[in-house]
Amino acid sequence: MAFGTVVQTLEYNDALSSLTIDWTDGSAPTLGNLIIIFGGNRVAGSFSVPAGYTLAHKVDPWSGSSSTDTHIWYKIAAASEGNVTLTDGASGGSMFAVAVEVEGPWAESILGYTGSAEGTVAQGTGLAPGTTGTLAQADNFVYSTLIYRGNEGTEAYAPTAAGTTDGFSVASVIADITTESYSYNLSGAHFYKVTSATTALNPTHTWTMPSGDSLLSVAQIVTFKKSAAGGAGGAIPVFMHHYRQQGMI
Repeated sequence: MAFGTVVQTLEYNDALSSLTIDWTDGSAPTLGNLIIIFGGNRVAGSFSVPAGYTLAHKVDPWSGSSSTDTHIWYKIAAASEGNVTLTDGASGGSMFAVAVEVEGPWAESILGYTGSAEGTVAQGTGLAPGTTGTLAQADNFVYSTLIYRGNEGTEAYAPTAAGTTDGFSVASVIADITTESYSYNLSGAHFYKVTSATTALNPTHTWTMPSGDSLLSVAQIVTFKKSAAGGAGGAIPVFMHHYRQQGMI
């Protein structure tokens, strides 16, 4: 497989206290591949940090929502990877997580640009995470996310799909994750692109919604650098995709 190939994605959500990324739902990560975890949580400041992972970027809490956070963590896969459990330290929170495995080879100092932006997204409008500026090197895997947090009683406004620009691909949408006790919902989407030039990127991500409501959203973008000793980059076919719902939504 070529650099930047998405080997597998695993998706999970749980209405209450914890969720576990279980590699048996897909396949054991390959030694040397990049693992990215994108998490969203209804209760700010209470997300556990996965053991062995490094924080790439977070918005915790959002300025427009004092009780919501979103994180991106990463690591290079070891010879054997255990399951990953994320815990919500407060009761009543909605949470989700997406794990993405990506083919290398990867630079020793892998993390490049990170950034984010907040705003409201209405039908037909979008939100960009902010420009990366000119990338430090040509070959990168660029990962970007969009997350929505609804207010009480807004379940009907939950996004059903997402779109993007700048040549990014939509990986998937995790929609309408609602707590029973609070009636707040979260939706997440993630996107990716392999670069082969030192260009600047600032994709605009959009929601498709069943209503005309405006959605409070946060967009993030992170770049991961290819090893200079690696081969040529390529397209990003999705090799494997799995989804599991945990707990009672």
